[in-house]
Amino acid sequence: MRASLFLAAGLIAVLPLAAAAEQITFTVDRHAFTFEIVPERGGYDRDNWPHWNVELGGQCFTVHDKVLAEESYIPVITVPSGTGPPRPIGAVSPVAAGRGPPVIHWCRVTSGFWIDPYTGRSIVPADEMAVDHLVPLREAHASGGYDWDRDRRRAYANYLDDANHLVAVAAAAHRRKAGRDPAGYLPSNAAFRCTYLKAWIRIKDAWTLTMDRREADAIAAGLHGCG
Repeated sequence: MRASLFLAAGLIAVLPLAAAAEQITFTVDRHAFTFEIVPERGGYDRDNWPHWNVELGGQCFTVHDKVLAEESYIPVITVPSGTGPPRPIGAVSPVAAGRGPPVIHWCRVTSGFWIDPYTGRSIVPADEMAVDHLVPLREAHASGGYDWDRDRRRAYANYLDDANHLVAVAAAAHRRKAGRDPAGYLPSNAAFRCTYLKAWIRIKDAWTLTMDRREADAIAAGLHGCG
């Protein structure tokens, strides 16, 4: 290993230079994505990742139910779920404007028609569905999110601008995944695995997250045969 010279108070010391971080590069649809290979960090606490915000979901839905509504193949059926003042982003509260506190019923999705991409199953009752962070909150924490502030964690947990970031899936598949990376879980629906792995790579790149060695190896193996 190369060394550098350190001069202070007339003393010369030889210090080892830090080794360059190991990296891996994936090519997805002709785009290269490079990640540092870093051991995962522990200390994940779900309470530190505010999720299913009402404000970010719109006037009616939380983010969770907004995803269910948008990914249903038919219009969803909803029921009221709690009450509160309507607060679209950037709006002045009616209370603050002196017009009194109007009440809105937040909507809870009860049924629709979904095809779970993880299993290929068709599902109608919403209580058999879950909304999955394709790159789970636990994984985001372990690969860089541990260093984020609460606002960035909230943004990640409720992100709606990438259709693959939050995915409506069978609740049973969500439990089976249990927050694991591709070294521990891949969808049982083989037709979706390439899409899943490519989305995993893009999401990690978009949020400047790292990978651990087992995860990177599993992704590299899984991408064989993907177009």
